Amino acid sequence: MLSPLDLTQTTPRHQQVYERLLGLIRAGHWKSGEKVPPELELAAELGVAKLTVHRAVQALATEGWVTRTVGRGTFVAPKPPPVGLRRVVLAFGASAANILGSDYYGGLYQGITEAFGSSVELVLCPNAFSDASLPQADGILIIAPRESAAASLEKLACTKRPAVVMGAHWPGMPLAAVDSDNTGAARRVVAHLADLGHEKIALVFAEPETANTRDRVAGFQAEAAVHGIETSEHSVQEFWRLSGEEKERLLESVKQGATAVFAAGYFIALDVLNALREAHYRVPEEISVVGFDDPVSARLVYPPLTTLRQPLREMGRRAAERLAALATSQDDGKLELLPVELVLRSSTARKEKS
Repeated sequence: MLSPLDLTQTTPRHQQVYERLLGLIRAGHWKSGEKVPPELELAAELGVAKLTVHRAVQALATEGWVTRTVGRGTFVAPKPPPVGLRRVVLAFGASAANILGSDYYGGLYQGITEAFGSSVELVLCPNAFSDASLPQADGILIIAPRESAAASLEKLACTKRPAVVMGAHWPGMPLAAVDSDNTGAARRVVAHLADLGHEKIALVFAEPETANTRDRVAGFQAEAAVHGIETSEHSVQEFWRLSGEEKERLLESVKQGATAVFAAGYFIALDVLNALREAHYRVPEEISVVGFDDPVSARLVYPPLTTLRQPLREMGRRAAERLAALATSQDDGKLELLPVELVLRSSTARKEKS
């Protein structure tokens, strides 16, 4: 006896039935060659219309999971199809209007396509990820979901569809994940600035509710404590700029002795440089600045920006490889953290002696 579907979900009912039946076949609930209950019986148990079940069974037959014989019924295929990836959904944690024009998304996408080659069809879903309907596919890659989507990830995990998260993780995440080591990256920045003799460092960050920002702040605080560094922290409202009031607060920290700024986001780093330049501070002679992320423009600004480079292509490649492994039950489903590189350029220097 099958339990009824959750009819409050926004996922189309035929898709829910498909996922339930496929999960049962994969789990061995019906053995190879065994007859599947009639569509009318399945419809009654699942609490849906017979036509809904018919659409799901047709999809399973098209993919080779079941065979149908007129007058006899539906049977689990003697040899189920190879559990490979032919169609993969690429979903996003936040709306992504300019996917391939973004250094972040573009780097991940390049790694994904390098891993899959031409054998896998990628379906882009640029709207923010939720438990809303996702296209039918053999696997799902999710880029940088917010923790507010945790319930949707839980529901996805319950479907047993292969899925991997990129660019985000938190305790208890129910899916496999590949992410940058944001905590370790922030610690490297503080250690570098400490080696240069800086004793007071300002941290500027946005979106404190995101897992990545929390990890960067935690790494900054932990390493600052190790070196006995005095800190000031500035949370800004927008990820790409500082307001006039936010610039004033940062400059007040500089007046009170901060000789270095760690901007935990690329665009924030650019606006920190703007704020310091407008206030006639010399970078790096008077103030050192470190950013996060390393698009081509980071080496073209003045001074060229010391920053952290996330392994975006590697992250996309590893997520794709792990999704393929999950499809054949050869992945442990755990978190994989990739090291972040500190790229030294001209925006940091040894602290001037007083």
